[in-house]
Amino acid sequence: MLRKLVLFIGLLSVVSFISDTKISYAANDPSFACLDAAGPTQVVTGFYGTGKFEPETAPFKKFDARTASFEIPYDISWGKVVLRGSSDSHDMCWAGGYVTAALDWHDLDISWDQSKHGYDQSGTYRNTAAVESFHNRTTWTGLHIYNVHDGIRTTDSNDNWRIQHVWLDYIRDDCVENDHIHSGEIYDVLFDGCYVGFSSRPSSTGYSGINTIIKMNKMLMRMEPMPYPYKWDTKSDPTFTVPGYGVTPFGYGNTFKLDNGNEPNFEITNSIFLHEYDSEKDIFPPIAKVTVCANNTLIWLGDPTKAPFSLLDQINAKFPGCLILITGKVQGKTLWKDKVADWHQRHPDVGVNRKPAVPGEYTWPRYQGSVIGDADGDGKVDGKDYLIWLSHYNQPTTNGVKDGDFDINGNVNGLDYIIWLSNYGS
Repeated sequence: MLRKLVLFIGLLSVVSFISDTKISYAANDPSFACLDAAGPTQVVTGFYGTGKFEPETAPFKKFDARTASFEIPYDISWGKVVLRGSSDSHDMCWAGGYVTAALDWHDLDISWDQSKHGYDQSGTYRNTAAVESFHNRTTWTGLHIYNVHDGIRTTDSNDNWRIQHVWLDYIRDDCVENDHIHSGEIYDVLFDGCYVGFSSRPSSTGYSGINTIIKMNKMLMRMEPMPYPYKWDTKSDPTFTVPGYGVTPFGYGNTFKLDNGNEPNFEITNSIFLHEYDSEKDIFPPIAKVTVCANNTLIWLGDPTKAPFSLLDQINAKFPGCLILITGKVQGKTLWKDKVADWHQRHPDVGVNRKPAVPGEYTWPRYQGSVIGDADGDGKVDGKDYLIWLSHYNQPTTNGVKDGDFDINGNVNGLDYIIWLSNYGS
């Protein structure tokens, strides 16, 4: 297991307030338009690497976190950024920011169980999430969230939440956890690597899906196989192995993880779902709980004979034009690439310094296999791998080791050369 050197640089933060100055935020990127609305604004900048970030809340308050970054340490549970304050807080907006988990405990190759409970299995209940809110009509917008357990978590009293213009990337469990089954809306988002897409399955009683509506519009969701899925060794869910990764099982969970018989209602429009294989999981809400459905696409990259043709027939019988199925890999990947490139072009300031070199092109697994420093996958670390590293030197990439990015940090640099050199000849 390759562990990256994590440099603790401490808590470097500056928090200030804007009350009277009017600044236009929406000129280039729609992600931050809410900052122009009336109400107090707290500007959050710098790096937050310890503890939680729990600012004071207030009605109609806005948080401008476009230059802030947050790292989830090993010693906290639940949310890193938490909006939970006075009971009269409502209609708040959090805009921008980058949230990830510290690699010293949440590296890219850990199991689902380690992601939830920690690699030492000490019993401490972590179940972390990038952000978590407790207030009505909270909007999360313009965030980039990468390599965390849960992405965005709605919690008590957060009815009519809104998630928009966010980029979720390599989420090891739920991209969106709405387990208390509140109504909300997901709009114009890029979920590029979910283990579970959307969860509305409470772990206790008392939460009802009756009269609850989930609206999804312009959502791009790619389900990504991840190492050692939930209860991979005791459940019969389909998993598979990848050349160069030994017997490591890969897989993912439900696209829609719902409480059977207690599901919310869904309106799903103008969205694209990508599946790599037949996980035999729930890939769409129960048809009886879908109230609006139009202009959606399901990209199926697995065995075309196992594509969900029955779902296609049933949902299109109820809503003609609801769902198009693509089983051709070239056509499917081309469509995904085009839509992701378009999303990044329309959201230039979301993840501004972490944009993929070629938006829409992706690779998994996201970490080095058994032969470290082997860029061309021939099982050897030699001069050909050096040339691959050299040809991509000092460039960003999302292709991982295939471009010589041996530490999988999105950039090909001198650290990757050192990794290649230290493994040369193996």
